[in-house]
Amino acid sequence: MILVADTGPIIAFAKADCLHLLSQLAAEVFIPPRVHRELLAKTDAEADRIEAAVGSTIRVRAAGFVTSETESATEHLGDGERDAIHLASSFSPAVMVLMDDQAGRRAAVGLELPVIGTVGLLLAAKEKRLAKSVSETLLLMRANGYWLSDKIIAAARRLARE
Repeated sequence: MILVADTGPIIAFAKADCLHLLSQLAAEVFIPPRVHRELLAKTDAEADRIEAAVGSTIRVRAAGFVTSETESATEHLGDGERDAIHLASSFSPAVMVLMDDQAGRRAAVGLELPVIGTVGLLLAAKEKRLAKSVSETLLLMRANGYWLSDKIIAAARRLARE
């Protein structure tokens, strides 16, 4: 699997010091240049982890040709979400979009791009025995400043059977 990621999930995995899961679950991980710039602006404790991952685990790549359909479907999104979807849509065959933003996820699904979020990737990691506990990892992300609601954590616990 190839992942094209938005800013949020990269930050979440960095906050829990588990960016290594991305390379264990995906053959390649790409981010668009704008997401890279957003990540470089981070000054929290995870900034060094992100910087180390870019170039080793995560590669920066600009989108190729973007169709008018894709432009139209993403015009209402934030820059990072829009660029991540543009990059994902420029791959052939399509790749999985790693994104938590609901509007961005809807746009990607509308363009028939497969989408996974932070929770989904953690569930996949647990299924492959790469992560011990989905809920503990989510709580660590939240404790380190990544916003996750109690509702999301409770749903993840149920899905992970924790």
